[in-house]
Amino acid sequence: MEIFKHRFNKESEKFISRRMVVKIGSSTITGGGENLDIKFIENISQQAGFLFNNGVEILIVSSGAVKSGKKGLGSLNTALDEQVAALFGQPDVISEWRKALNKSGVKKVGQLLIVEADLKSIKPLLDKALHYGVVVANGNDSVNDYEIKMLLVSADNDRLAGFSAKAIDADTLLLLTDTDGVLDKSGKTIDTFRKGEEVVIFPSSKTISIGGISSKIQVAQEFQGRAIIANGRAKNVLLKVAQGKRVGTQFNFT
Repeated sequence: MEIFKHRFNKESEKFISRRMVVKIGSSTITGGGENLDIKFIENISQQAGFLFNNGVEILIVSSGAVKSGKKGLGSLNTALDEQVAALFGQPDVISEWRKALNKSGVKKVGQLLIVEADLKSIKPLLDKALHYGVVVANGNDSVNDYEIKMLLVSADNDRLAGFSAKAIDADTLLLLTDTDGVLDKSGKTIDTFRKGEEVVIFPSSKTISIGGISSKIQVAQEFQGRAIIANGRAKNVLLKVAQGKRVGTQFNFT
């Protein structure tokens, strides 16, 4: 935490975000590999811990359960296979987040597995919970996969993050990915996304994420607030976004 205290001394007064939803997909949390990227989780947790302890409420929507739980299960050929993997993997995901966040000065780390019945009633719960600690959320796909997907809130958790941000009146929605933002036709990052902007999605060798950039763009456009698509491994990305600094691609249609 000292590196953040040194560089961001008294910077909490400059935070423009007070309630932030951070979405992390499967490809990002695994670094494109087969296992959870613990160093990445620790880095994000350091930033989240600093923000929380300086008055910024943080909800992390974290994928990774299926990927983490599939080891030893063989090929995942059906939706039921993925539900079983999620059942075994979710404890691993929350365990790593809890360890990393506790180490970063967050005493209370909550887990919220959202099912269809929760979609209209999570605000009072999170309003209170986010005051006490950081909450890590995921769709409860192990028991409610069909209903959540039918409600279109589980495109690799992009829509779940967007819904959650709107439901709890978050001022910032940060969608972390493996690229530096939304790319234009020449492959350069678009700083500010405008309605009707033409986007070329370049081929990628990473196939873990089912959300993709198209899902993120749609969710960001639908969010009635400040939304950002940025590289999860960009240096101090959460801190810079909370300060209002330019990172990745920003959407703001308010």
